[in-house]
Amino acid sequence: MAVVAFHPGEILQELYLEPLNMSAGRLARILGLDRQRIQRLVAQETRMTASTALLLAKAFSTTPQYWMNLQANFDLQQAGNEPATRAHLEAIQPIQEEEPMVAVG
Repeated sequence: MAVVAFHPGEILQELYLEPLNMSAGRLARILGLDRQRIQRLVAQETRMTASTALLLAKAFSTTPQYWMNLQANFDLQQAGNEPATRAHLEAIQPIQEEEPMVAVG
C-alpha cells in the first residue's frame, strides 16, 4: 500500500490555521514574515524552508523536524512519481556484496 505524502502547506492550512480560524496573513504577522511567504506555502507554491520550519515549530509547539520531514516526504513522493525517475530507478540493479578476498601468503 502506497503512503501518501502531503505538502507541508496543506498540513499547515488544514491542521493548524483552519482549526484556529486564522488566515495565512495573520500567521505571517505573528511570525514577523512577509504575508506572501506563508500564503505561497499554504497554496503549495513554495517549499518549506528551514527558517520557516523553525518559526512554525516555535509558534505551534512542534519541532522543526516535523515540518522539514513533511517537506522531505512530499519531495520523495513527487520525485518517485516522475516517469523519468521511475524508469531510471527500474534500470538500476542493487549492488551485491562480493565474495571477500582471501589473502594468500
